[in-house]
Amino acid sequence: MAAKKKATSAKPASAKTSTPSRKKTAAAARPKATAAAAKPASRTAKKPSAKTKPAAKPIGAPPARREGEPLYWLFKSEPDVFSWDDLVAKGEAGEEWDGVRNYLARNNMRAMALGDLGFYYHSNAGKDIVGICKVSALAHPDSTTDDDRWECVDVAAVCPMPLPVTLAAVKDDAQLKDMALVTSMRLSVQPVTKAEWMYVCAKGGLDGATLRPLAADGAADMAAPSTGPASKTKAKPKPAAPPKPAAKSKSAAKSKGVAKKSTKASTKKRAS
Repeated sequence: MAAKKKATSAKPASAKTSTPSRKKTAAAARPKATAAAAKPASRTAKKPSAKTKPAAKPIGAPPARREGEPLYWLFKSEPDVFSWDDLVAKGEAGEEWDGVRNYLARNNMRAMALGDLGFYYHSNAGKDIVGICKVSALAHPDSTTDDDRWECVDVAAVCPMPLPVTLAAVKDDAQLKDMALVTSMRLSVQPVTKAEWMYVCAKGGLDGATLRPLAADGAADMAAPSTGPASKTKAKPKPAAPPKPAAKSKSAAKSKGVAKKSTKASTKKRAS
């Protein structure tokens, strides 16, 4: 027994590995593919990053201001709290537009410049644009609160709207369907585009550029007193002087003198 065990142990260790299996041979013959080669080139290539679209402005946000051009606005006020007549009574000094507690409305006031014009709108009761006002003081802390987040401007009355423009008339007009008064009714301080400004002023009987009343034919009445910014009017032309009579010729004067002498001579003859 001991001899058998010894003979068995004397077998070379390579006896088991001398005849490799078919599976192992096939695997050894197959070249190892790298991870990069296994994937198609189109998948490994990095896709160009798509351009991110700029965030859309919220409805009622202040527009960009072009250099030298004013912006237009709409201010809402309840007439039983502070009416158009109350603003007119304040005169050129105007009134602080306090009490605004909406961030978008506050940002609109921060974007205002001196002289910007706005519609004065009676909310709740009336619901119509009744006048034109202007920004008389830039944004400053709201005096009705100690919270430094809230700021406001001062506004002063410029002129009344000859024909108040109602909210119903604005909603029924297809050209004003995108106006903030229609799309952001609850916003107390709203931007107004230049095109909307001119159009609404015309509906109310005003020339949007000069703030002069419009005549029946839609043209600005130049004879009306100025209710807005001063505008230069052309001086009336002086009436043309009448033409001078043509100078008489010497021959005509001489013949006239002869005629006078003959007349005198005939008169003397009759008298005698």
